Amino acid sequence: MITNQDLEIPEGDTRSITIPLKTSDNGPPYTVPPGGVVHWWASRSMHDGVGALIKKSSPATIVLTPTGGGTTMTILMSAADTLGRGWQNLYHEGYVVQADGVKVRLFSGTLKVSKTLVV
Repeated sequence: MITNQDLEIPEGDTRSITIPLKTSDNGPPYTVPPGGVVHWWASRSMHDGVGALIKKSSPATIVLTPTGGGTTMTILMSAADTLGRGWQNLYHEGYVVQADGVKVRLFSGTLKVSKTLVV
């Protein structure tokens, strides 16, 4: 699992967040196994996955790309995901549910939603 995946996104932005997956902070690349589904969520607390404010899953809103012997995941963020969440620091986490049902945490960190002024 990769720790300290700290991200920042301006409130209301539409962007893609790309994370190359590894087995650990300095470990080799991680490959999502065939049949695995990757999930990502962000919430006010690391203990509140059920009440997550933002949720994404492959293949609809997370794109998985084979790269360098591993997998890179791209989280597709829309403006609606962060509107009204300016100045918030959220906990976020990515995990894969393998074809056999085993859940493996891939990374975690903070997601800072910065406030922007719209003119």
